[in-house]
Amino acid sequence: MSLPNELAKAIETELTTIDFSLFSKAIEELSLRYRNSEKVLISSTIHRLAYIGVRLPATYAVIKAVLTQLKKVLPNIELASLLDLGAGPGTVAWAALNLFPAINKITLIEDDKNMLALGKKLSNNNVSLKSAEWLNLNLIKEHQFSANDLITISYVLGELPLVERKVLVQKAWQATSKILLLIEPGTPKGFSNILEAREQLISLGANIVAPCPHQEICPMQENDWCHFSERLPRSSLHRRAKAGYLSYEDEKFSYLIVSKDVVNRPFARIIRHPLKRKGHLQLSLCTSNGLKNLTISASKDNYKLAKKSDWGDSLDLRQEE
Repeated sequence: MSLPNELAKAIETELTTIDFSLFSKAIEELSLRYRNSEKVLISSTIHRLAYIGVRLPATYAVIKAVLTQLKKVLPNIELASLLDLGAGPGTVAWAALNLFPAINKITLIEDDKNMLALGKKLSNNNVSLKSAEWLNLNLIKEHQFSANDLITISYVLGELPLVERKVLVQKAWQATSKILLLIEPGTPKGFSNILEAREQLISLGANIVAPCPHQEICPMQENDWCHFSERLPRSSLHRRAKAGYLSYEDEKFSYLIVSKDVVNRPFARIIRHPLKRKGHLQLSLCTSNGLKNLTISASKDNYKLAKKSDWGDSLDLRQEE
């Protein structure tokens, strides 16, 4: 999933004069922190450049994939305003505008003023983002947020202690007019943060949109975690910095989308790579009846539909139970 051309060009311009050895080292440091679900401190210019060069494309791909699932479950939803909490360089806004071009009011809150300034610079040629409100504020110190149709918290919860996570989720939910979206790294810790927020939001009256096909206790086993993967192309600079030969990378993530309104959820979601064999498929599903392994033969009506589906997709296979 590639970046919008104007964003890709803006990033390329920012990276034209980098010190490559420092850039490569900064990339490794950021990657290690993300893999370990540590607080990602971006305190220098080279780390900010490493972030937009490597992390921004990955987070953009994930955010766009999650928003695509929102559209699949709620194809007729209309979103006119966006509030991104912990916006970084504005990645969520770029992805949201790609899928929901009717958004005409954008508010981006970020407590790192230098990252905020970089985000504004990258969006100079985008009319919608140029008119966005960029606010340098601390998410926890703010008593309340303004109401918005779509509120997003991506890759933020893992950087906060428990009490602050709960405070932020509650304030975000109170301000949500329609949809609240949470994203964390696809690690056990990232999923744990999502699961914690899921329980809190259900207690506050939220209606799950995705990925869960139900609102019951999560059936995932203790030593497992619910996560998904998005494949994205690597730039030549990225491959060189990581001494990698693959033209792509797979970004793992966990997420949750909840709604103020009651939702007609699909029956199941694919939670592992489907095993596609000759004449049949084997699917690992989370369903409204718990976890299930399902085999669909080529003779079944849903075989063609299931064959086109992949890890993370929703399916309505009630007749195949």
